[in-house]
Amino acid sequence: MGIAIYEPPRIAVKHLAEIVEIINAPMLLTVGDYVSYNVLKEGLNPEIVIIDEKTRRKPVESCFTRNFMERDYQVLKSKNPPGTITRETLDTIRTAFKNVERRGYTLILVEGEEDLVAFPVILYAPPRSVIAYGLWRGALVAVIKHPYMERAILRFFDKAFEVED
Repeated sequence: MGIAIYEPPRIAVKHLAEIVEIINAPMLLTVGDYVSYNVLKEGLNPEIVIIDEKTRRKPVESCFTRNFMERDYQVLKSKNPPGTITRETLDTIRTAFKNVERRGYTLILVEGEEDLVAFPVILYAPPRSVIAYGLWRGALVAVIKHPYMERAILRFFDKAFEVED
């Protein structure tokens, strides 16, 4: 769905920074603990970070979350069971974008699983924003928000998900 960068974290984040700079991205957003941690560790500050304190469904060290809290990220929480995108999570993502406009960086801490949450983040992001997430085989994936990407995600939602009232 984006540009898969199969490089060690330090090099992958360097390429990500180049993409952000070249397209003059208004926002950098990350989804996933490992990719978010590495992006921050290499000196980038994503406006919105979404983590679930797990990597490959196994708990990660609490230092991942602490790193964002130490940098004054406002923390929002959301429940999102595996394989779903809940209304609560959608509302939390919308709130995160509003927070960024008002006061800066936001961390969304998901109870459950954040894997599918990249989709609505792409939908809500401003044009040319870069959304980075980790691919389980070891890549950092960079998605550039574009109308084509938005249409593809909306088609995917239409075919793959049922809306619960």
